[in-house]
Amino acid sequence: MKAIILAAGKGTRLGALTEDTPKPMLLVNTKPILERIILWLKENGIREIGINLFTKPKQITDYFAQGEKLGVALSFFPEKALTGTAGALGQFQNWLGDDENFVVVYGDVLTNQNLTPLIERQKKNQAFATLLIHRRASSNSYIKIDTAGRIQRFLERPENIEELQRANPAGFLVNSAVQVLSRRALTYILNHNCFDLPRDVYMKTHETEKIYTVLLEGERVAIDSAERLTLANKLFT
Repeated sequence: MKAIILAAGKGTRLGALTEDTPKPMLLVNTKPILERIILWLKENGIREIGINLFTKPKQITDYFAQGEKLGVALSFFPEKALTGTAGALGQFQNWLGDDENFVVVYGDVLTNQNLTPLIERQKKNQAFATLLIHRRASSNSYIKIDTAGRIQRFLERPENIEELQRANPAGFLVNSAVQVLSRRALTYILNHNCFDLPRDVYMKTHETEKIYTVLLEGERVAIDSAERLTLANKLFT
């Protein structure tokens, strides 16, 4: 199985930290975020990895080359304009070859999650997609699942968030930005000119397509602020 890392974001919320350094190259205990994601994928048996780029791409390609030093095969896909978490996937269509399923992870997310449960659930259910999810006290997204882990409701930035918070005092189940997608999902993205995975794909397909979930075990940090970068340095040594 192949994996795609979405690493084209500008990282503007990190302020001065990304003025000269693209966000995927920020260090977490001496290793760039992107290197840690690549090594995590390798630990999970994935050695063919495609990466989209936009901000300061040469810093990234010069550092990683083709991945030989890390024991993986890297393919880079620079973008001329940002196309979103869904739109970016179209350029990988030929690179994916005949693979029925593929992993997608955001380039600012660190986790030590074992990918095997996601991949196995995706294959067992012949799913449209299988998402890693976690629980948060409050969020701007909301996922409801059945006893088999299939998504029954998926909301992104809902207007009634306060009502949902009152109805879910134990916290929300939310998207963790690690997923296994099927070729059917990629075809949907291409046919509908989708930009954002949560809003344009999952919200619009969960009632008609089989989208399953696996609950996070272990650590997970989305590095979208200086504070979250500090937390990542504490959790990932």
